[in-house]
Amino acid sequence: MPFRSLTSQHRSNPVSQKAQGTSPQHWRSGRRCSTADVGRILTLVNERDVSALVREVEAAWNTHDMTRFAACFAVDADFVNVGGMWWKGRPEIEQRHAAVHAGPFRESVLTQELAAFREVGPGVGLAHITWQLVGHAPSGPRQTTDVRRGIQTWTVRAHDGVLEIVAAQNTDALG
Repeated sequence: MPFRSLTSQHRSNPVSQKAQGTSPQHWRSGRRCSTADVGRILTLVNERDVSALVREVEAAWNTHDMTRFAACFAVDADFVNVGGMWWKGRPEIEQRHAAVHAGPFRESVLTQELAAFREVGPGVGLAHITWQLVGHAPSGPRQTTDVRRGIQTWTVRAHDGVLEIVAAQNTDALG
């Protein structure tokens, strides 16, 4: 099931917007919307929603449910793993993660934390997520069973009321 953005609660009825002459969310410039803007729903991405998405990805990983995990990604998302492998699209992201969860990550436990977030445009944000992985078979660039730590960079967007990851870059901290 896709992750539902909490920002969808901020949507208002386009009919009432027409009467008010404003969009559901004012543009950052504070300008009033023209009649061409009426009915346009602008959903902003915020830190609270991204934190919830981080928790959902973590929960999916820790239950080893890669269908649930992949549902956090856009259909056309990109994922670059710690080894530099580039996976394109939700189906490949799910398939590749399912394969490693049947192998070295089948008993792994992931802990993640949103370290930084900023909105870079209406409905689009950039997030940095720190992570720690334990309970895994030899994995990562060093093929170790030691605790692994790293950081991911996500580009996220609000799309049809759903917050989704559009691109993810995962990096093992080697130092």
